[in-house]
Amino acid sequence: MVVLAAVILANRAPSSVSLVAPAEPAPADLASGRALGQANAKVTLDVYVDFQCPNCAAYAREVEPRLVNQYVRTGEVRMVIHDLAFLGPTSNPSGDESVQAALAANCAEDQGKFWAYQEYLFANQGPVENGGTFSRSLLNGIADRLGLDRTKFDACMADPARTKAVQSETQAALSAGIDRTPTVLVNSTPVASWDLGTISKAIDDALAAPSASPAPSGSAAPSGIPGPSGSPAPSAGGTSPAPIASGIPAPAAP
Repeated sequence: MVVLAAVILANRAPSSVSLVAPAEPAPADLASGRALGQANAKVTLDVYVDFQCPNCAAYAREVEPRLVNQYVRTGEVRMVIHDLAFLGPTSNPSGDESVQAALAANCAEDQGKFWAYQEYLFANQGPVENGGTFSRSLLNGIADRLGLDRTKFDACMADPARTKAVQSETQAALSAGIDRTPTVLVNSTPVASWDLGTISKAIDDALAAPSASPAPSGSAAPSGIPGPSGSPAPSAGGTSPAPIASGIPAPAAP
């Protein structure tokens, strides 16, 4: 019993991994789960990411903060992040860094720290995919840095249902034709590229459109794709978005 207790305490001891802090953290007061911004914003920006994707990290560092400052803080845009965890070895979820990183961010969401956690993931992304960067030690280290309850975080990470939820959200996106990361949609309409100019123009056009209306709170994804809560998202005219011609494509099926 003494040995077992020592092992448990050791596993939950604060991690000493070296971490790079995000340069421009999102405003915590505007975060709600995986959404950032006012629920009644006229425009919803859905972003599909894999935390191992270099383009996603570039978007998170270079584009997202500027969109937040220009549109989210003003109440015009609400951002929602979705899992598209497809860059790891899907045959082994426990060793799939894409799935494990998404799972960890979702577990942080349970404690109100999704945005902070996902920013740390992108800030500490490795030089190559599936190179061992997103080890459990690093994921635990981010949890400790953010002050998460490790008992709750560890239980979430060990829950097979939570891993399945990440896989299901990823598969639903792929089935809907969203097969590259990052994929960006403005009011459920795919944007051709993830650069600032292209996204800003799509947002400005949506803001100027008289018929635009706020997306329902909490699940702004296109039809058939689970929203952040895992529930089916509202229909976007009964059609699925077309594949995006930029970013990292999904691996070919074996």
